[in-house]
Amino acid sequence: MEIGIRKNNFSPDVESYDILAVKKENIVSNLLLTYKTYQKSKWQNEISLDTYCQYLLPYKIGKEPFVPECRNYLLNQFLKEKGDSIYSANLVSAAKQVHKWLYSKKYKFKILGNEEQANIPEMSADILDKLNFGTCHQLTVEGVSYMRALGIPASIDFAPTYLNINAGHEWGVSDFRFDALSSF
Repeated sequence: MEIGIRKNNFSPDVESYDILAVKKENIVSNLLLTYKTYQKSKWQNEISLDTYCQYLLPYKIGKEPFVPECRNYLLNQFLKEKGDSIYSANLVSAAKQVHKWLYSKKYKFKILGNEEQANIPEMSADILDKLNFGTCHQLTVEGVSYMRALGIPASIDFAPTYLNINAGHEWGVSDFRFDALSSF
């Protein structure tokens, strides 16, 4: 069965504030999981406090809904398939391993037009993990979420217009050790 997307299938995004909806226990749990994962890694000394706070600690990428167990779900998905040997690699090798794994996992992912044309709402990474279609935005949010769940600092970079199309493009970046970004 194929899932079709038609314009206006989804209700418009409703702006909400995490401070009104997210429980303090969920934030603390997320902070503790992030720190525990970070402590396991060989690369923990390669990451500055500033990088840790900006590119590893955030519990969301953008305006997606907060799902308390999302980071734990992503961490377990990777570890179930690949094991925890990633933590004995250096930061660049670890990021490459995750990228390669995600690429093989999403090789059948159908890329749709730009975000506006696709009209896909913001979704948490655990839901994105199950999608087999979307825009570069959905793929990028999922990738950055996986990287962060595994203790690898990551962020999104973008171009407001891309090549010869009237749309932007997004991609994930990692490896902040020397202010040089590695794309994935």
